[in-house]
Amino acid sequence: MVVVVALIAIGVAVVPVARLALAANRAGFFEQAKPETYTASRAGNLKAITTAMDLTYESEGQYPDGAKWMDTLFTRMKTDNLTEAQAKEKFRRPGVPTEKFGYALNSEVAGKIRRELKPETVVVFESETTEWNASGDLTKAIKGGLGLTVDGHVVDLGSHQAVSDSGPKG
Repeated sequence: MVVVVALIAIGVAVVPVARLALAANRAGFFEQAKPETYTASRAGNLKAITTAMDLTYESEGQYPDGAKWMDTLFTRMKTDNLTEAQAKEKFRRPGVPTEKFGYALNSEVAGKIRRELKPETVVVFESETTEWNASGDLTKAIKGGLGLTVDGHVVDLGSHQAVSDSGPKG
């Protein structure tokens, strides 16, 4: 009798679980994530770089070396549903030719810790220099360019005013 009661109890529990699993399957919960495409925007790229920079800073305790900053950040760039080539698009300023990038690390911040810098100090900026791992001072910034500050804001380099999250496209 105990065995019969146990089987009935198991049967009662299995039916709702099976229904739940079937509903989850129909809703797509068990499907593999589909690859996405990344649509670049100037401010969106800098926000993605901000996230990777923050993860790097928390891990290393300082800003990366200027000679390999993109290499360092790329390992922390969110790329779950992107191919490696699509993930690299987050380092390519819109309008820059393929295999060029258009962002530079401000050499003033390379290897430093945040408390050594003012919050409005530009960390990464849209640069005339378009090589991977470009770095230098702000004289290399493009006219009308955007930058990323120590405090995580995307700013217009001309006015130093914050840019909205959606930012200018282009």
